[in-house]
Amino acid sequence: FVETKRLPTHELVEEFMLLANRIVGGRALARELPFFYRVHERPRYDKLRAFFEAARYLGRPGAVPFVTEAKQLRRWATSGKTTRDRIVNLYLLRAMEKARYDLVDVGHFGLGMRGYAHFTSPIRRYADLANHRIVKRYLLDGSGPGGDPWAFADRWMSAGTASHISATEMAADDAERAVVKLKAVRYASQRLGEEARGTIVGLTPGGLFVFLEGWSIEGFLPKRAIGDPSLTLAEHGFSFRSKRTRHRFGLGDPVDVVVARADLERREIELGLRTRAARRSKGPGRAKKARGGRQGRRR
Repeated sequence: FVETKRLPTHELVEEFMLLANRIVGGRALARELPFFYRVHERPRYDKLRAFFEAARYLGRPGAVPFVTEAKQLRRWATSGKTTRDRIVNLYLLRAMEKARYDLVDVGHFGLGMRGYAHFTSPIRRYADLANHRIVKRYLLDGSGPGGDPWAFADRWMSAGTASHISATEMAADDAERAVVKLKAVRYASQRLGEEARGTIVGLTPGGLFVFLEGWSIEGFLPKRAIGDPSLTLAEHGFSFRSKRTRHRFGLGDPVDVVVARADLERREIELGLRTRAARRSKGPGRAKKARGGRQGRRR
């Protein structure tokens, strides 16, 4: 798996798209046209609290603010490329509410905009096409007989339609994630028994989610595979601590693993913990007798 490289030109195109969507949506709002607005509510406090706790655990200092605007979260988020930076951004994304479509504009919290709508994109979504129809009717026939956009939209633009296309969008996103996961499991099935270094990106009472940087895939390391029954969740659930050895597995920590199982039917990648004995036998520090009687290191 290779991550797509984002170029400055990608960001430039996105900025133009956002600007076009904002201008068209704002003018539709000012003229009280029927429109599918893209709305995004403020996140719930409990979700934000979980994000702030994770961010502070990963080294982002500061008191938890009462969030009313997205710009208050900017100093907590990061544009860095390290795995820890990605984890912070992942927790922030989880804290956000899902954006959706609505005939009533309640604003877009993430973008900090009012009157935002989907109007232009490389993908011709239903919301884009519906808004195109409204704008076309307003521009060409708005002042003529039967040109009332509300009367025109009455048959097909409704709150029920907005809910439906929001639901189908989420279903499409779920399907995309399922396909990506299936591809990842197929890739892992060709790497059974191979060792890799990863980073802990999530914890549950049953084990650790580990992101393998070299392959850009995620697997699960079960608690039972670690072989220490004394492991317990600590630090608000961001680490496992061993009562027996005092060893710690924390969010953002590196961990050496081995691919133990790849289940295509369940779309699961199970990892095992790479043993210390294996690290010693394969590590660069093990010396061997070199030619001429001198000791050398593997390079």
